[in-house]
Amino acid sequence: KQAVLVAKRLQGIHFSAIYISDLSRTKQTADPIIRRANAGTPAFTDSRLREKGAGHLEGLPIDHIEKHRKQSGQSFRAFRPPGGENWEDVA
Repeated sequence: KQAVLVAKRLQGIHFSAIYISDLSRTKQTADPIIRRANAGTPAFTDSRLREKGAGHLEGLPIDHIEKHRKQSGQSFRAFRPPGGENWEDVA
């Protein structure tokens, strides 16, 4: 629903291109925006735009998440918050 509202808000604005993550949830969110974009506006996916979910720590300050990571003894790349993803999951 929010993506449709954003698409309506952006309708009529010219974009040279649209860039999105290659994750399926991102494509689903961007689809209404891409459909309402000016005809011929190219859309590109790029894995460098991926995000990762922080699970139960979502919305908390990064220093709080980093504290949990240090307590886990895991590397930055390997740490997976409870209910979340690590960098290996989205790479």
